[in-house]
Amino acid sequence: MALTDYKGMVVSSFEGRVHTAPNLDLEIVLTMGLHTDWETMQERIMYAFSMRGRVRGMSGQMFDNIDIDVYGRGNKALREGLRSLVNIWKEYHLNDLQAGNITQTKILNYTGVEGYSNKCGCLERIGMLDDKGYRYGTGWLCKPIPNSVVEVIKLLIQRMQAISDNL
Repeated sequence: MALTDYKGMVVSSFEGRVHTAPNLDLEIVLTMGLHTDWETMQERIMYAFSMRGRVRGMSGQMFDNIDIDVYGRGNKALREGLRSLVNIWKEYHLNDLQAGNITQTKILNYTGVEGYSNKCGCLERIGMLDDKGYRYGTGWLCKPIPNSVVEVIKLLIQRMQAISDNL
């Protein structure tokens, strides 16, 4: 755990690098800092999560390229850890970079509209481009990560590092 100064506040950072096979590396970062909550539109201390992988020479958002059974190499704890990390990755990666508040995001997810201009047009047509004093896309909002998931992320970072150190 590292301590960092962020906007005049001390925050915690949990980082892990997991090397589970010659062709798979994962970098996991969980930081606590001051963010605008996408539900309340209030600034508060919240966790931000990011993760990236390197799979067979490609890097970035590679969760669809991770064959958990292959990279788990018969190790049940490793397989379960990878499965949990991939699920969290899909749900919370860059949770602190949401263009819309919770209501705007639910509407856009329901409609399936793609592209910034189209999303703004969709929200404007139904009177939701501005909601709770926030205009879609004018800042970054943070989708909260439940405390139970934060604890799982911290535990998985520790467990996965211990497993990869012993491979």
